[in-house]
Amino acid sequence: MKKATLFSLVFILLMGCIQKPATVKKNPNERLTMATIFVEHAPEYKALCYQAYNLAGFRLNEIVKNNSENNKLAVVLDIDETVLNNIPYQAKQVLDTIGYPTCWSEWVNLAVAEPVPGAKEFLTMANNLGVAIFYVSNRKTTTLGATINNLKKFDLPQADSLHVMLKVNDNEKETRRQKVLAEGYNIVLLFGDNLSDFSSDFEISDNTARNTTAISQSAQFGHRYIVLPNPGYGAWTQNLGLYNPGLNQDLLTRSLMSGFECDEPVKSDK
Repeated sequence: MKKATLFSLVFILLMGCIQKPATVKKNPNERLTMATIFVEHAPEYKALCYQAYNLAGFRLNEIVKNNSENNKLAVVLDIDETVLNNIPYQAKQVLDTIGYPTCWSEWVNLAVAEPVPGAKEFLTMANNLGVAIFYVSNRKTTTLGATINNLKKFDLPQADSLHVMLKVNDNEKETRRQKVLAEGYNIVLLFGDNLSDFSSDFEISDNTARNTTAISQSAQFGHRYIVLPNPGYGAWTQNLGLYNPGLNQDLLTRSLMSGFECDEPVKSDK
């Protein structure tokens, strides 16, 4: 047998042993990677949380000091990413390619989510000042016991069925805020990582309208509304359609400054 023919046979046999690489399915949660690492590791994230709660402490002390009529004062806080940090669940979403609400109930029932930096110190202060604390969350009522246990685990005050108000029918929170007001409380501060935690004015789906509303209420931020950072999820992600890679590219393109060009070649380390 000629060498050329033998070589051809060996080549054909080897090619038959080489498998085509499996198609790698893009992880839809890949967008969460930087947000998850930022919350877990960046001191800037912690600094933003401390900044929010420190400012809230200054405001509350001022309000209590000027409460000459002895009104019943209350603060209203969202729970997830405002009081409790769920970054382990978010990490699982990325690593296991799962989406909410898969495994969410299992995570909540563990009751081990740690407090957001600064939350415990502020809530302890509010409690010592005699201010009522209401935790208004869109967790399902089936998780009420686990949620209270989680808050109690870290000695967060007023964690009971009277002060933890979970979702009953839908995600709107205004009804529950109105219930607090109906009990004779003056809500002096509201906390959240989503603007709908503050007012029904933000219960709108269009992100442009949400931005316009935020600008119109700019005087409230740091005065009555205390915002906590959450780069991972929220109404802003849903309304922009960030689960669609094509839309992500479009959003980045629209963010590019008109007239900004750069033809400089990519530099190599070699």
